[in-house]
Amino acid sequence: MLQGDVDNLPLPALLQGLVSNHNSGILVLEGENQCRRIGVDAGAVELICDPDGNSEPLGQILTALEILQPEEISNILTNLGTSALGDALLRLRLLDTSMVTGPIRTLIHEQLLDLFCWQGARYRFEVCSWQKKRLFTGEGVSPCLRFPIPSLLLEVARREDEDHLNAAAGACLDEIYQIATDKQSAELIIVETLAVDPIDKKFFRLLQQPLPLRDVIDISGAPRSPALDTIRLLLEQNIIEPMSSREKKTVVGRLLAQQRPARAMAVLRSLACQEDDLPALEQLHTLLHQEKAPIGEREQLLRRLASARNDSGDNIGCRKALRQRAELVPENLEAQLELLESLPLTNSRRETERLLERIFQCPQTAHEALLGAEAIESRRAGDPIRDPGWLERSVSLRIQGNDPEGATRVLESLLREGLRAGTDLDSLHRWLDLLEQADPGAHEQWKAQLQRRRKGSSSRVGVLVLLCLAFGLFAFLHGRNSPEKASALSTTTISTQIEIPALIKLISADEKGAPEAAHLIALERGFSEAIGLRTDGKYLKALQQMKSLRDARLPATSLGAIDRFCGELEDYLENAQGLHERSLGLKKQGNQEGSLSLQLQLVRKYPHSPIVTRMKLELPLELTPRHAIISIDGKIVPLPKRGDPEASILLPADQPVLISAQRRGYQSRMIWHEPGSLTRIQFHLSRLPNRVVGGDTPVETTISTAGTAVIVIDRDSRLRSISPVTKEVHWEVTARPSGDLVDGALLLEDSILVATSTGHLLLIDTENGSVIRETKIFTGPGIVRNTPIAVADKIVVATSRGIVHALDRKSLEMIWTREVELIRRSPLQTTDGLLIAVGPSSLSGIDVADGSILWKRQTPHRGLATTARRSALFVATSSEVTRYSAQDGKPIWRLALDADPPQTLNTTSDLLLLQSENGSLQAIDFDEGTIRWSTPRRETKPIVSTISGNMFAFSNTDGGLHVIDLRDGQPLWTHLGSSPGSCLTFDGEMLLVGDESGDLLLFDLKSLDGDLSAAENPS
Repeated sequence: MLQGDVDNLPLPALLQGLVSNHNSGILVLEGENQCRRIGVDAGAVELICDPDGNSEPLGQILTALEILQPEEISNILTNLGTSALGDALLRLRLLDTSMVTGPIRTLIHEQLLDLFCWQGARYRFEVCSWQKKRLFTGEGVSPCLRFPIPSLLLEVARREDEDHLNAAAGACLDEIYQIATDKQSAELIIVETLAVDPIDKKFFRLLQQPLPLRDVIDISGAPRSPALDTIRLLLEQNIIEPMSSREKKTVVGRLLAQQRPARAMAVLRSLACQEDDLPALEQLHTLLHQEKAPIGEREQLLRRLASARNDSGDNIGCRKALRQRAELVPENLEAQLELLESLPLTNSRRETERLLERIFQCPQTAHEALLGAEAIESRRAGDPIRDPGWLERSVSLRIQGNDPEGATRVLESLLREGLRAGTDLDSLHRWLDLLEQADPGAHEQWKAQLQRRRKGSSSRVGVLVLLCLAFGLFAFLHGRNSPEKASALSTTTISTQIEIPALIKLISADEKGAPEAAHLIALERGFSEAIGLRTDGKYLKALQQMKSLRDARLPATSLGAIDRFCGELEDYLENAQGLHERSLGLKKQGNQEGSLSLQLQLVRKYPHSPIVTRMKLELPLELTPRHAIISIDGKIVPLPKRGDPEASILLPADQPVLISAQRRGYQSRMIWHEPGSLTRIQFHLSRLPNRVVGGDTPVETTISTAGTAVIVIDRDSRLRSISPVTKEVHWEVTARPSGDLVDGALLLEDSILVATSTGHLLLIDTENGSVIRETKIFTGPGIVRNTPIAVADKIVVATSRGIVHALDRKSLEMIWTREVELIRRSPLQTTDGLLIAVGPSSLSGIDVADGSILWKRQTPHRGLATTARRSALFVATSSEVTRYSAQDGKPIWRLALDADPPQTLNTTSDLLLLQSENGSLQAIDFDEGTIRWSTPRRETKPIVSTISGNMFAFSNTDGGLHVIDLRDGQPLWTHLGSSPGSCLTFDGEMLLVGDESGDLLLFDLKSLDGDLSAAENPS
């Protein structure tokens, strides 16, 4: 049996060899996800059934041609018997001869040609008879399904040339294409080039959808090479064009809004293949994790995400991505090594050791063992005596990696340093045992040296003892003969380090037997001291020490090691100096915030540079909150005048300090500056609520009444009237028997109207909580999703299936019912006594008096957010916001939007406020449709918002509450809570916030040290 890998023996060479030797049998090709069996005979090949008789290639072709479904093929195979599947289909008249010799033959030919593109596939050839395993055995069709090997090889060569043309034209499997000109020309070219019905029609239909070309080919079943040729022709004639990154991001937002994460991932994959766009990679990573994508794809994406974060300067995010990759594939040594490389040399000892332990457990091959040993030595070989356990692990890995020389080198280093430092005998004997496994000869030498050292040490100790006794006796006798000198001797300090170091040095040199040995010992000691200085962070001293060791008499290998050591330290110090000069340049340009960012980067990346010890971090005064007291290590800092652009607060760069900011009405903020731990220093003080009404159920609706109470609706469908001052509960009503209350309520004169999802309407007295009136409306197959609205003298309620009911405002009696097309959010709007129904693709003006349709207009895109004011209706889609006339539905102006889907629309007297899902807010001129101002994007998605006068408030998913001045878009203040807000309401001088924990937070809107003033822009 002949077997191997196509990377070593390509398929063309394999087939040519089979033809030359006149071999006949079955060639099995096994790729990553599929297998193909090929019959080889008389210089020709033919696709045959798979080992289970399921005829996978023919089944795929029949499914692509929409002749049979997979279930039908399975049923036929169950009752097939011994005959071929193709013959059975011909007998059942599900196929005819023209179809086999036409489209089926074409697709079988394409499958054979695709085999030449397989990478990393295994092959196996067995000499045997295979004719009974054909797809078709009839003489009328089977000869046309045999393909001569020379003709296949010629076609492969021709297509390799076309692949270069396709690549030059921009035909890429990962790209998304869109038709730029008329669709008729595109369809004509596709039909002529593919020429397989109905695959060509499916290909044309799918090409109009935002799908990567790879997915278009897979779903339509189109052959890969003709499909790429088709795309090339369309590109050359400018009929199609690649979708831009901006449009792809827009499509992703729309697909996510439609709850289609799989399609969104396909678009993001295409975007990620073209460029390392960090936001796109972040979004794709989230979706891959959410949808439990294959580990291999997630691993590769995490590697790219780490690289992109590193390029953007986010070192912490880079390490986080690498850590996630290492945890995703703990057996992948490459992932562990990349994470180790990203860890800083300081402040990460515990994490480094955990990672080294995993690296020690990873290696499966000799090469991986050597990589693991080098990783351990790079982090733990600075001082062998401090980390002998890690070096022992390195030795075991080198022995596993068949590197006895490297293991011997490490062990000899351990033994030398151990003897010099006086390591215990147990450790020395353990190292000797390991050395015996690596190099028996070196083991015998070191064993003999250790024995000589022990004898020499005992003899030297005896000599020193005798010398001490003799010296003591001499001093005693001399003191007796000279009392004056004896008394003086008792007060004089005697040095005990006069002869002993020289004695040891001479003995060591004598043991080695040559003066050069003493020089080498001094070199090793100096090198060890330099490494110790570098380990202690004294890089400049380490560099000076290492330069002093350089001697022309040294071997070339030693000189090379010294030069590499010095080069690394010099690069380190020069890079630190360059970064410092860049920060000074930004400071001169007036960019103090950028200068501070570079200073923090300098401290983080080069903590051992002498620059750091004498540098002061300059915190710009503009980054501190106004009207705040700044303290450093508990001492209040006198703040300079804010008008000075160079005003700043100085902080020590190489020492940890505690910076705190205090301001009345705000939560104090403390920042612990540990050198190298911060990427930015910026204060965002959190506004404290003036009062908190505790609760246990998340609040969904707050309603401010004309009296002194606030009505709260929670998720248990419970209504409570609460005093915001005394926190007293006036009354409580539960609507659970009638169904779940929908969000919101309609406030009338002395009552409120609430609706349940099942269609119950309850009119409740705001004074005592009694139910004044209750009615039930018909919901059909849907539910009530939105709050009732008031228009003229009527109440209007809509269901999720588009049934609109109009009821009398006082009696709640039904007046009329109309069924229209509605979207999910804010489907009904009122403008000047007119009711407008907003559908996915239409607008309908409804007469409130009788429910008749006054006008109807089609819209190009689905509305995602709507609002109305006076005689204007505003509809925001994924790509634009449009103002329509409420009188006839005609568009007045359109404004194109960025790639982020809209979240909410609100209006003031002259502004349209559009908030996107990225948290940005745009103020659009009511009449002209132009943007007056906009706020930057945020990292979290907004949840709820409200508007009152010149203030706009919104809460996002991280628990933050933001209040913005609508006059210029500047932030007034921010509250960072522990739970996200669920509803917001302005009530005169208060802002009421209900959160997910059930609490009701009350913020006074009176001026507080400059709050609510766009001119001062506090915090």
